[in-house]
Amino acid sequence: MLRYLINFHHPIGNGLERIECTLFSETAEDIPVAWDAIEDCLSTHSAYQTMMDVYGHFTEPHPMFDHAMEILTQQSSFLLHFAKKFSSFTATSKIMPGQVLQELYRDGKDEDFNLAEVARALRELRFDVRVNETNPTIPSGYFRCCYPFTININKQVSVTWIERLEEMPIDKGEYTACCSRRRD
Repeated sequence: MLRYLINFHHPIGNGLERIECTLFSETAEDIPVAWDAIEDCLSTHSAYQTMMDVYGHFTEPHPMFDHAMEILTQQSSFLLHFAKKFSSFTATSKIMPGQVLQELYRDGKDEDFNLAEVARALRELRFDVRVNETNPTIPSGYFRCCYPFTININKQVSVTWIERLEEMPIDKGEYTACCSRRRD
């Protein structure tokens, strides 16, 4: 289905220079399994435990590797296209409009697209996708994929999802009265 190629800028650990991982699966939802295997290899052959250790924080990445992803199947999917596009360091370096995901998602189909739902589904697969619900500095309708890999299965993501309510007209008198009410 897919192949990841990771080339380290210099040998790490006990001489690890390259990791190649090929995933054969019936479903693209298994992409995190490939990253778990890559991280298992990394931790076995070096002092690094996760790809985050050799990449750095997404706001100040210092990747010590180059990495590429190849789609090996004829029948592509949204997840494969997403993983391919966001395997690029440049794609993970900026906040992008939701239309970028929408184009990958629709891929010629006439399906409804909801950025928050798609981002939440990607997060469930351990892709660190941020939207306004996870970071209020990201404008509504925009997103950021923070890393070109999935989050380690043992790492807890510290960013929580906060549902944003639709803005509703507020009666200012009612709002002021509510805020002024004493709580006993």
